[in-house]
Amino acid sequence: MQNKITKRTPLLNENGKLTNEIGYAYEMMYDYERSLISSSQLRVKEWDFYQFHNNEFVVQLTIGHSGYAGTCCCTMFEFATGNRWENVVPLILPMKKLNLPSRTDIPNTIKFENKNFKMFYEVTDTTRRLVAKGNNVDIDVTMQQPHRDGMVIVVPFDKSEQFYLNHKINCMPTNGKVRIKDKEVEFTNAMGLLDWGRGVWPYRQQWWWGNGGTTIDGVPFGFNVGWGFGNPVTTENMLFYDGKGSKLEGVKAEVDTTDYMKPWTFHSTDGRFEMVFTPTYDNYTNMNFIIAHNYCHQVWGKFNGKAILDDGKIIEVKDMLAFCEHSCNRW
Repeated sequence: MQNKITKRTPLLNENGKLTNEIGYAYEMMYDYERSLISSSQLRVKEWDFYQFHNNEFVVQLTIGHSGYAGTCCCTMFEFATGNRWENVVPLILPMKKLNLPSRTDIPNTIKFENKNFKMFYEVTDTTRRLVAKGNNVDIDVTMQQPHRDGMVIVVPFDKSEQFYLNHKINCMPTNGKVRIKDKEVEFTNAMGLLDWGRGVWPYRQQWWWGNGGTTIDGVPFGFNVGWGFGNPVTTENMLFYDGKGSKLEGVKAEVDTTDYMKPWTFHSTDGRFEMVFTPTYDNYTNMNFIIAHNYCHQVWGKFNGKAILDDGKIIEVKDMLAFCEHSCNRW
């Protein structure tokens, strides 16, 4: 399950179907042309999701849509208390109006603005500035993005016109201030994450996704793992150490889904990701809008165990703050 894409490749052919070059890469190698999508525009899903955290707080920023509905969302929550501060601007039938970029690896700006609120992402070759102002929100943070490997994957589904193109970038140092309603926090060298997605999904779908970033002996280390959705040709499982990616095979966790706060045990088919995850906080959300329904247990806690890089180096992981989530959707 390791098909590495090493040259720029069209994602879709002229009929809106995936080309035969389906796999993974460490940087965006796919040319995504929305105009080639053959499905209804109401089925297209696109988002740019950013997350950063320190040992006390997590902030999540989303500009995205699922064709018939969208959102500009700013959320912050606190591990110790479970307190949550949020500002959500819903969008009806946004479809192409957000003008989300077709690539993550070139400078771009995404902007939304109405009379009470504005939110924008400004991407350069080396930074990602995230700003939101108005509606009791004042956010201005910058993620540093020196050249480093990320996780790029294409996942097909049962229907040939359905697909998911995903790019994740870990371990981006993040600095700035966040105020949502009456809570203000200053972040210094927080760990930043980009989750960039474009695709046409089935109406019903679920996934498991785990991700984390930290420093070990002063060196950035992170991971991305996932399973349970689509018909993957390769896995999205990767390690990141000092900016370089290492590809893993299959990874899954033993989880008691009647109690997500019990310890999880992670195993990999190649023996290179062996972890025990001890949950401390469940960022549970449940949104039901009749035709659309999403519930997600995004569980945070401490990872302990070992990870083995491509060159055989063993990374001893001790009390690494990270998350793994289980999300089920009708959308």
